[in-house]
Amino acid sequence: MSTPATHTLDELEIALDAAAAQMQRLFDENARLRSQLADVRGELAEANERMRMAGHKLRVVAERLPQAAVETENGAEVAKAGLEKAA
Repeated sequence: MSTPATHTLDELEIALDAAAAQMQRLFDENARLRSQLADVRGELAEANERMRMAGHKLRVVAERLPQAAVETENGAEVAKAGLEKAA
């Protein structure tokens, strides 16, 4: 026959085992999320580098355009914007 103290100790042991199991699950989930975060940060760094390189290439192309072509295009954009506002 178990005594109240034994019963309380058994309940405490069950609660501690459950808490330890939950802590292990949380530790495992934390490790998985850290790994996933590292992967996403790597992908973001790669995308950032691609965007930086694309911006550089666009600047180089824009600098090579004749100024008249740039002014004509800007004028066409202004005219188009005016037509869209009128519509």
